[in-house]
Amino acid sequence: ASARQRWRYATKAAFPNAKRFAFTGTPIPKTQKEFGAVKAGKVEAYLDRYSIDDAIRDGATVPVRYAFGPTELFLDREKLKTGYAEITKELNEEEKQQVERRVQPWKEFLKEPTRVARLAQDIAEDFRNLVEPTGGKAMVVTADKEACRLYHDALLRHFDASEIAVVISPTGKEAGEELYNKLKDFNMEAGDLKALLKRFKRRITDEEGKLGNNVKVLIVCNMLLTGFDAPIAQTMYLDSPIRDHNLLQAIARTNRPYDDPVTGVSKLFGRLVDYVGVF
Repeated sequence: ASARQRWRYATKAAFPNAKRFAFTGTPIPKTQKEFGAVKAGKVEAYLDRYSIDDAIRDGATVPVRYAFGPTELFLDREKLKTGYAEITKELNEEEKQQVERRVQPWKEFLKEPTRVARLAQDIAEDFRNLVEPTGGKAMVVTADKEACRLYHDALLRHFDASEIAVVISPTGKEAGEELYNKLKDFNMEAGDLKALLKRFKRRITDEEGKLGNNVKVLIVCNMLLTGFDAPIAQTMYLDSPIRDHNLLQAIARTNRPYDDPVTGVSKLFGRLVDYVGVF
């Protein structure tokens, strides 16, 4: 058991009748099950709550609207199983387990080159038509680091290199030579990353352009989905099947109020374009 689990078991044993309350911004069923008090067969989940509607009403956040991206490729689960059985029939059980540890079929599906190219085109068209004219910026959320690279390469057909940036944790050689060579160009020192994020948060103006700032779209997989506050981020293009509190925290990157310093127009809502079917 982890240290946290041992602590939880110990406190339960020491104080069996004590009421326990979690302080969290993202309550999920696991939290309610762990901390909710049971009264007359019903779970009393909250001592107090401040809901998303409350935050919108107070002006602390703006609503988030959802749109679905194009879905032109479909995965037949049974055919996938049959195909997997065919290509691994010559392997013994240990070799099959090694393959399963290294390859996740759903990720391979999401990273299929023609699919990424089609969605990159849709992202570019959507951004140019709906986001860029407002002065807003965007984030593309992908399944993993390799998918970040694939999206970066595909988006370069529609954006100047100065307009897009990949933000991922540094990849070391221990990840393997092949993966390291694919991702090493995106390794950044802490100072460079800080400077990039600072530029992303600023409105693109003639003055910013003279300073070399033209960053409009960030491509991420795990980093910046929590704790990153950039009110100028208006749209998130989601191509990763994140769930529960991770999904709620990611969506919140787009719900920060923002008043455009150039036009004076206020952001009325954040926006999420779903390419993976989460919603």
